[in-house]
Amino acid sequence: MGKWKIGIRGPLAADLPAVCAALEARGYTRLSIRNLARLLAHLSRWLADHQLGAGDLTRETIAQFVRARRAAGYTAHRCASSLEPLLEYLRAVGTAPRLAPLPRIPTPNDATLDAYRTY
Repeated sequence: MGKWKIGIRGPLAADLPAVCAALEARGYTRLSIRNLARLLAHLSRWLADHQLGAGDLTRETIAQFVRARRAAGYTAHRCASSLEPLLEYLRAVGTAPRLAPLPRIPTPNDATLDAYRTY
Protein backbone atom coordinates (compact mmCIF):
# COMPACT_ATOMS: atom_id res chain seq x y z
CA MET A 1 0.00 0.00 0.00
CA GLY A 2 1.91 2.97 -1.25
CA LYS A 3 4.86 4.02 0.88
CA TRP A 4 4.17 1.34 3.50
CA LYS A 5 3.53 -1.67 1.20
CA ILE A 6 0.99 -3.25 3.54
CA GLY A 7 -1.67 -5.45 1.96
CA ILE A 8 -5.05 -4.71 3.48
CA ARG A 9 -8.66 -5.58 2.78
CA GLY A 10 -11.85 -4.99 4.68
CA PRO A 11 -13.64 -1.98 6.11
CA LEU A 12 -10.51 -0.16 7.28
CA ALA A 13 -8.53 -0.48 4.03
CA ALA A 14 -9.24 3.06 2.87
CA ASP A 15 -8.01 4.45 6.20
CA LEU A 16 -4.53 2.94 6.06
CA PRO A 17 -2.69 5.80 4.28
CA ALA A 18 -4.19 8.47 6.54
CA VAL A 19 -3.54 6.43 9.69
CA CYS A 20 0.11 5.97 8.68
CA ALA A 21 0.45 9.68 7.91
CA ALA A 22 -1.09 10.61 11.27
CA LEU A 23 1.27 8.28 13.13
CA GLU A 24 4.23 9.69 11.22
CA ALA A 25 3.14 13.24 12.09
CA ARG A 26 3.01 12.24 15.76
CA GLY A 27 6.64 11.09 15.63
CA TYR A 28 6.22 7.32 15.48
CA THR A 29 9.22 5.51 13.99
CA ARG A 30 8.96 3.77 10.62
CA LEU A 31 9.12 0.38 12.36
CA SER A 32 6.33 1.31 14.78
CA ILE A 33 4.18 2.62 11.94
CA ARG A 34 4.76 -0.55 9.92
CA ASN A 35 3.85 -2.73 12.90
CA LEU A 36 0.72 -0.71 13.64
CA ALA A 37 -0.22 -0.78 9.94
CA ARG A 38 0.03 -4.57 10.00
CA LEU A 39 -2.15 -4.60 13.10
CA LEU A 40 -4.69 -2.39 11.33
CA ALA A 41 -4.64 -4.76 8.34
CA HIS A 42 -5.24 -7.72 10.63
CA LEU A 43 -8.09 -5.93 12.40
CA SER A 44 -9.65 -4.96 9.07
CA ARG A 45 -9.44 -8.56 7.77
CA TRP A 46 -10.89 -9.88 11.02
CA LEU A 47 -13.79 -7.42 10.83
CA ALA A 48 -14.48 -8.42 7.21
CA ASP A 49 -14.32 -12.13 8.06
CA HIS A 50 -16.91 -11.56 10.79
CA GLN A 51 -19.14 -9.37 8.58
CA LEU A 52 -18.46 -6.36 10.78
CA GLY A 53 -17.68 -2.78 9.88
CA ALA A 54 -15.73 0.02 11.48
CA GLY A 55 -18.91 1.15 13.23
CA ASP A 56 -18.86 -2.14 15.16
CA LEU A 57 -15.59 -1.35 16.94
CA THR A 58 -17.05 -1.50 20.43
CA ARG A 59 -15.13 -2.57 23.50
CA GLU A 60 -16.59 -6.07 23.20
CA THR A 61 -15.63 -6.36 19.52
CA ILE A 62 -12.11 -5.17 20.30
CA ALA A 63 -11.89 -7.70 23.15
CA GLN A 64 -13.01 -10.47 20.78
CA PHE A 65 -10.35 -9.45 18.25
CA VAL A 66 -7.65 -9.46 20.94
CA ARG A 67 -8.78 -12.89 22.17
CA ALA A 68 -8.62 -14.16 18.58
CA ARG A 69 -5.04 -12.84 18.20
CA ARG A 70 -3.98 -14.57 21.40
CA ALA A 71 -5.67 -17.82 20.38
CA ALA A 72 -3.93 -17.65 16.99
CA GLY A 73 -0.56 -17.44 18.75
CA TYR A 74 0.40 -13.86 17.95
CA THR A 75 3.17 -12.72 20.26
CA ALA A 76 2.82 -8.97 19.66
CA HIS A 77 -0.11 -6.59 20.06
CA ARG A 78 -2.06 -8.99 22.24
CA CYS A 79 -3.93 -6.44 24.35
CA ALA A 80 -6.56 -3.83 23.61
CA SER A 81 -4.23 -0.97 24.52
CA SER A 82 -2.05 -1.91 21.51
CA LEU A 83 -4.89 -0.73 19.30
CA GLU A 84 -5.22 2.69 20.96
CA PRO A 85 -3.10 4.69 18.49
CA LEU A 86 -5.19 3.27 15.65
CA LEU A 87 -8.54 3.59 17.39
CA GLU A 88 -7.73 7.13 18.50
CA TYR A 89 -7.32 8.18 14.87
CA LEU A 90 -10.34 6.19 13.63
CA ARG A 91 -12.52 7.75 16.34
CA ALA A 92 -11.23 11.25 15.66
CA VAL A 93 -12.20 11.08 11.97
CA GLY A 94 -15.53 9.39 12.70
CA THR A 95 -14.69 6.00 11.18
CA ALA A 96 -15.04 4.20 14.52
CA PRO A 97 -17.55 5.08 17.22
CA ARG A 98 -16.45 7.18 20.16
CA LEU A 99 -16.78 5.24 23.40
CA ALA A 100 -17.59 6.60 26.81
CA PRO A 101 -14.57 6.50 29.10
CA LEU A 102 -14.33 3.53 31.40
CA PRO A 103 -15.05 4.29 35.03
CA ARG A 104 -11.94 4.77 37.12
CA ILE A 105 -11.24 1.94 39.53
CA PRO A 106 -9.71 3.10 42.81
CA THR A 107 -6.30 1.66 43.66
CA PRO A 108 -4.48 1.20 46.97
CA ASN A 109 -2.02 3.91 45.88
CA ASP A 110 -4.68 6.63 45.62
CA ALA A 111 -4.15 7.93 49.17
CA THR A 112 -0.38 8.09 48.65
CA LEU A 113 -0.78 9.92 45.34
CA ASP A 114 -3.26 12.37 46.85
CA ALA A 115 -0.85 13.09 49.71
CA TYR A 116 1.96 13.67 47.21
CA ARG A 117 -0.19 16.03 45.12
CA THR A 118 -1.11 17.98 48.24
CA TYR A 119 2.52 18.18 49.29
